[in-house]
Amino acid sequence: MSATDFAAELSRGNRETVIRLRGELEDESAVQAREAFEEALRERPARLLIDLAGLEFMGSTGIWLMVEAHRRCVESGIDLRLQGKPLPAVAQALALSGVEELASSEPPACPGATGTGGEPIELRLYLSSRSSSGAAVVDTVRSVTDRLPSAAVKLEVVDVFEDPGRAKRDRVIATPTLIKVQPAPELRLIGSIADPDAVLRHLGLAHLVG
Repeated sequence: MSATDFAAELSRGNRETVIRLRGELEDESAVQAREAFEEALRERPARLLIDLAGLEFMGSTGIWLMVEAHRRCVESGIDLRLQGKPLPAVAQALALSGVEELASSEPPACPGATGTGGEPIELRLYLSSRSSSGAAVVDTVRSVTDRLPSAAVKLEVVDVFEDPGRAKRDRVIATPTLIKVQPAPELRLIGSIADPDAVLRHLGLAHLVG
């Protein structure tokens, strides 16, 4: 299938924009997809839905486009979600890369219950010791944990160069990656860890901060 068979269709509702991806998302067609994402993000909807039901294939360029869209949404305070049952080839790419965990298909059933009642909060931060921004990322995450109930928070920092096997098992595809391991559901933030308030919102922990 050529790039001309690919389509990224936008539809707009009340505070919500849907991007429907159809065909094969790879190198050539990623240009069209990126344009659709840029147009949607310029309008700053409250929620951006990415419909994957018509997507037949997603290559590495498409995966990185999804990661970048997620980063931009977090920075802008946009709720990013995936919808539509993907075809097996797309579902496999999402599962192997960890992209499926960037945005939940549905919001948590009881968001106010996350991390309450003395339930421990376990965070895992993957970073690269070769990156000059690593120290700043750690400072940001520690400022987040300092604002949470201290007795209930565990933070683990993993260097992908010292423990590449661990990163592979956790399907970490980029650094920095911050994972909320517990309480469920597992959520992860990739590539933009600079705003403590945005981190708290994305991990579903903002309600714990007074």
